[in-house]
Amino acid sequence: MALMCVSTVQAKLSFKQYNDVLDTIYKKYNPIYLKAQAKFIIKRSWEIDKVNAKARLNGNEWIIDMMGGYPKHDKATIDGFIAFTCHEIGHHFGGFPYWSEPNALWASAEGQADYFVTTKCLRYLWENEDNKSATLNKVIEPLIFSRCSEVYSNEKDYHLCVRSTQASREMLAPIAYNYDKISVTTPYTWVTTFTFVNQHPGYQCRLDTFFQGALCPIDYREDFDNEDETIGACSRLNGQVQGSRPRCWFLPRGF
Repeated sequence: MALMCVSTVQAKLSFKQYNDVLDTIYKKYNPIYLKAQAKFIIKRSWEIDKVNAKARLNGNEWIIDMMGGYPKHDKATIDGFIAFTCHEIGHHFGGFPYWSEPNALWASAEGQADYFVTTKCLRYLWENEDNKSATLNKVIEPLIFSRCSEVYSNEKDYHLCVRSTQASREMLAPIAYNYDKISVTTPYTWVTTFTFVNQHPGYQCRLDTFFQGALCPIDYREDFDNEDETIGACSRLNGQVQGSRPRCWFLPRGF
């Protein structure tokens, strides 16, 4: 599932940082892949100067291709790159809804892979990190602080919510042509009449998805289901509006 293809040459992350991030993610996620009876492979292509990544299957090999263009982009950050990698893992473990193309029926939809980033992946990777310190020198929209504080009374969970939302916003910087215009304060108001499964939602809608995922208090250990949209997620079907998948790309069953 490709994100975007754009040539770039200016490095933001070093080669070592690129490898350190992928080494850490491999170490954390390899047991989960093994539990799924899959061989986790991160194909590293630092030499390919395209802002691109994709997830794929080859038999029992579950592969994410991480090219060099994204970490080399002058707007890339380490946290953004971690979120970028989480999105690709989300195609493997994001659950329902799935792509509808015959060769990609196994892959969670783009919007669902985004939702996975902040509901599951970053929480798992950063649950024991000093997330408060990780955001001290960042310019963060005030609404992120206020909404996260409304949902999470526990300080640890609050700072994880803030960092995850900020990281996912940073993830969009190298790929969003209108990055300076997207904000958590201006959520997309258009309501879809169908679920996007074979395409990326717009960048504002993607940010909305990341933010809502961070605001969903469901335990990250509760996996998403292959068919039931309410399992492992906040859902309008359960009366949960905050934290649920945004209506700019997702149509709940029965709506």
